[in-house]
Amino acid sequence: EAGLLSKGHVVVADRNIFCGENFGNTEEMIPQLLEMSKGGILMFDEAYLLEGTHPHDPNKMVLPLLLSALADEKRKDFAVVLCGYKDKLDKMIEENPGLYSRFINKFEFKDYTLDELTEIGVRYLNKYGHYFSDSGLASFREQLNVAMSESNNGTWANARSVKSMIDNTYVRRAMRYSKDGKLDRMITAEDISAIPYDRRRRIGFST
Repeated sequence: EAGLLSKGHVVVADRNIFCGENFGNTEEMIPQLLEMSKGGILMFDEAYLLEGTHPHDPNKMVLPLLLSALADEKRKDFAVVLCGYKDKLDKMIEENPGLYSRFINKFEFKDYTLDELTEIGVRYLNKYGHYFSDSGLASFREQLNVAMSESNNGTWANARSVKSMIDNTYVRRAMRYSKDGKLDRMITAEDISAIPYDRRRRIGFST
C-alpha cells in the first residue's frame, strides 16, 4: 500500500527451516527464501536463535548471507523483519555492527488489554464451534485478569497464553463429558482452568 514493494506477501522463516533434512544446507536455503520473498517481506521469527550456541553451527551463516543480500543493489524489491523478544534482539543487533546499521527501525508491541484478550479467546473458541456460557465467560475474564497481573514476573505470553487456556478447556470439557455423558459445545465455568503460564518474555520486533 505504501508503494515500496511490488507484492507485499510475507514469507516466515525460523531456525527450524534450516534443521532436519535441510540442516547444514544454509547456503542453498537462503537464496530460495530470498526468491520466495521477492516483492514481499522475509520475516525471521526468534532471529537470535540463528546464531546458535555452537561455534560450528552451520546456521551462523544465515545472518552474514542475509546481510550480503541486503547490500546487493540488485535486490531492492524485498524487506526483512527480525522478530523476537526485545532484550535478546537488542543484544544481537548491538553486538553485530552489520545488523545495527541496517535494522534501524524498531517496533515493540504492547500487551493486549483484558477486553482484547477476551475477544481473542472467544474468537478462538468459536473457530472450533464452541462458545462460552455466561458464567464461563465471566470465569474466563477472571482468569485472564489474574494472569495479566503476573506479567511483571515475565510469566505472561499474551495471545499464546490465551490459546493455551482455551486448549485446556477442551480437556476439562472432555473430562466432564466422560462423567455426565452430556455432549455439547458450551464451555462453562467448570471447564475453565488456570492458564499454564509461559515463562518466556514479551515479544517485539525490529525491521
